[in-house]
Amino acid sequence: MENMIKGSNTMRCFLQLQLLFFILLLSGCVPSEANLGGADHSENGENHLSVREINQQIVDNEKIKATIVEMIQSTENAKKTVTILFDVFNKKDESIIVLAENLSVDDRMVPEEGFHLRQEIAPQKTADVRLIVEEVENIEFPLFEHNFELNLQLISINDPNEKDEYNVKVIFNNET
Repeated sequence: MENMIKGSNTMRCFLQLQLLFFILLLSGCVPSEANLGGADHSENGENHLSVREINQQIVDNEKIKATIVEMIQSTENAKKTVTILFDVFNKKDESIIVLAENLSVDDRMVPEEGFHLRQEIAPQKTADVRLIVEEVENIEFPLFEHNFELNLQLISINDPNEKDEYNVKVIFNNET
């Protein structure tokens, strides 16, 4: 009987050691904090991110209140992207769709395949609306040095013929 108790204690100790070894092995598989965020470096060079605060109100009427908050320029894996963040409050009692058309940067038109903005906003709600300008093959990417301009459209969900259009122009104050 005593040998059985010693054997079960030895087996229990052996199982505990195996469990400890297994836990230590698994802890080596968990990504470190440095791998969860931070900047990556690609083979083609460093990734880049810059933020330009704008905070320019573009419209405030009975239908919407819209402000351009910031512009984020990024390069990831040698692909350039600019995201312009709008804060839009829908004052209407019906949902609207916000769209962008006729984007020009530094007084040069950007082809439609190079940008997109489409956001549905529920009644009496605010949304972060993003205009995303992406690098397109064989088209020169705009530099955003002096200005950008676009037509911001609001379309009623209930009546697609009900449209409002706002001309938006931002001129950068390039202090050196």
